[in-house]
Amino acid sequence: MVKLTSQLGAFGTISVTPLIRACAKGDLDDVMRLLSALSDAVAMRKALAQTDDWAGSTPLHWAAFAGNARVVAMLLAVGAKVDARNQRD
Repeated sequence: MVKLTSQLGAFGTISVTPLIRACAKGDLDDVMRLLSALSDAVAMRKALAQTDDWAGSTPLHWAAFAGNARVVAMLLAVGAKVDARNQRD
């Protein structure tokens, strides 16, 4: 998945995937659209494992940080790893 530069709150401008950006913003509709566009299970695993360039955070980290339980639940339902760690723990 292609990374893009995005302004994310107090974190400033960092490189993230479109899925990470949608998770950080708590945009459930966009998260669902991006996930449904993935072609297969391998693409899904890759998208869920992608990280930002600031702390190595995954889409699940960003969704949890945003406090959006519905996005977190969606990511977990499609296989996001609950034990993924970033550089900030």
